[in-house]
Amino acid sequence: TVMMRQKERDRRLHTKKMKTLFEAADESGDGVIDMEEFRRIFDLPEIRTWLAAQDLQVTDPDVLFKLLDDGDKQLTAEELVRGVDRLKGNAKSVDLEAFIMEQRAFVSQVCAGLGLPAVSRISLVGQN
Repeated sequence: TVMMRQKERDRRLHTKKMKTLFEAADESGDGVIDMEEFRRIFDLPEIRTWLAAQDLQVTDPDVLFKLLDDGDKQLTAEELVRGVDRLKGNAKSVDLEAFIMEQRAFVSQVCAGLGLPAVSRISLVGQN
């Protein structure tokens, strides 16, 4: 249908834009973006404006990096594409994801402090 084709075109355009951002941020050229590279790209007002036009308001690049990262403290192009796609929209999406991330960390710390095994932590924290 027409709507499905438009959605696919939008997805391809989003992927292309995010890969362009990734290439600009990957100053070292090693195929990943670390926190410092990520912060530097967000020092540029035109990047913040460009992302806002993509429906992603960024108030704290560090929080955004943590939301996009899979835990290895570096972003791949794929993580950036998938993560931004998941978060774009109104600010509530980003705020909710940040809250979930903080809540999981808190529950994990509490469980660790109580000496609960890792399996219990996973079941208590929950999954998306």
